[in-house]
Amino acid sequence: MSIRSLIKSIRPPSVRHAHGILLIIINYTTGAIRAHIYQGEEVQDAATKWLWTYNNERPNMAIGGLTPIQKLTMEKPMAA
Repeated sequence: MSIRSLIKSIRPPSVRHAHGILLIIINYTTGAIRAHIYQGEEVQDAATKWLWTYNNERPNMAIGGLTPIQKLTMEKPMAA
């Protein structure tokens, strides 16, 4: 069962139960990630892909919803 289907199937009766379920899901996910043993080249590839996605595809609300690359390539006004 995937995490998404698990989340959709759970209908917690209260906020306290929802919080507990969320903690279980976070712990499960964290453990699954830690259980995966990476090899050197695999780590480099994953880091490179993540960095490219972060810089090129993921909007950053702190810079007006632009990606970092969009922000860098914007024309800067000339100083008077």
